[in-house]
Amino acid sequence: MSYQICKRCNKMFLKNGKIYCNSCSEINDRDFELILTHIKTNPKATVLDIITETSVSLKSIDCFVEEGGIVYVESNHDEAEDEIESAKTNHPSARKERFHLRR
Repeated sequence: MSYQICKRCNKMFLKNGKIYCNSCSEINDRDFELILTHIKTNPKATVLDIITETSVSLKSIDCFVEEGGIVYVESNHDEAEDEIESAKTNHPSARKERFHLRR
């Protein structure tokens, strides 16, 4: 029997061919599905939007980005549009970065 350390929770688990223990794998699957659904229905969602509207942690998002499942992309909005969005959301930089799913 061989063990490895879970990349997410740092606990030892029996090697299962994944980098996460079974518990963390379930959390990742659920979180990724929430992010995927949110991005499909809100393609202009920012990191902040996704965190607040799905309750997925930044740690989970960072894991997905690190693994290549999703990537950060900078917004293509012009400055006037950003100012309008910022005024609506009360977050000056809330519209600067967006997600895209890597296919």
